[in-house]
Amino acid sequence: PVPLAAAGSLLSWHMACALWQLEQLPALRARILAREIEPGEAMESFNLAIRHLLDLVPEASESVDEASLARALTALYSFMQGKELAGQERATGAIGFTQGAFSEPLRQRLADRIDAQQRCFETFLSLASADIRERFYRHGEATRELEQLRRLACTRLPADDHRARAVRWFGLQTTRLDALRDIEEALIAALLAEARRLLAQETHSETPEAVLARRASLRDEPQTPALERHLLPLVRQQAREVESLTRQLASLQANLEERKLIDRAKSLLMSHQQLSEEQAWHQLRKLAMDQNKRMVEIAEAMLAVAQLWPVTPKE
Repeated sequence: PVPLAAAGSLLSWHMACALWQLEQLPALRARILAREIEPGEAMESFNLAIRHLLDLVPEASESVDEASLARALTALYSFMQGKELAGQERATGAIGFTQGAFSEPLRQRLADRIDAQQRCFETFLSLASADIRERFYRHGEATRELEQLRRLACTRLPADDHRARAVRWFGLQTTRLDALRDIEEALIAALLAEARRLLAQETHSETPEAVLARRASLRDEPQTPALERHLLPLVRQQAREVESLTRQLASLQANLEERKLIDRAKSLLMSHQQLSEEQAWHQLRKLAMDQNKRMVEIAEAMLAVAQLWPVTPKE
């Protein structure tokens, strides 16, 4: 067989990594049953396996030319990312509720998973059909009870029966994930239906022999020199890497600007409300959850009306 490195295909690498990670799952499950691994480490191992599987979708979509098919594929990919983040939220919250306390890193991890899945679902909703959007609004969003548990996790837990709360958290999240799985299957069915429609449309007016003849005629063009055949994949791969780095840089810059806005809003709360930095962060987080908005949106709104605040800080 041809060595994988010689193939030069990023899709091949993602497939190989995904298959290798899947092969490690039985050993990982055995370690979990034997309690030889910490919950956080086990969760990261599962996340890594799923991440490689998800990476297959954008790589496979590079060959898609039809706008409707690309739209359906992007909607599915965004939804799958959001569903995976929802699963990570369930696991992260289960750790904190079972322990009876959330450390600051664990609390921040939970908040990040909530914010990130919201962005993924927003992209999915902008591309999905009306009936699938309606299914998500009815069954896929967090319930009021789940939002209340989120607020508890991101603030401070009362000193009571935390194990019962952990069980309730896990049950609510599992019910939501089951609903998300049903919506995911509907998205997959819609994608397959669109692919079959396009395929039928392409071949409707042609016999199979005519389709083959038309496809074969595309190879009658002058042969690409051998050097170019070897360089083109490399150039395309480098172009993809540059594009990926550009997106990452833009994302980092956007995150940095958002962090600056949140820090300014925290400073405003600290000076006017005599709060500590942690208390200011929790207040921003609670406002964001209560209004179902991102923290940066709350920070922007707060800074926009900052001049209307009382001049004298709260005693």
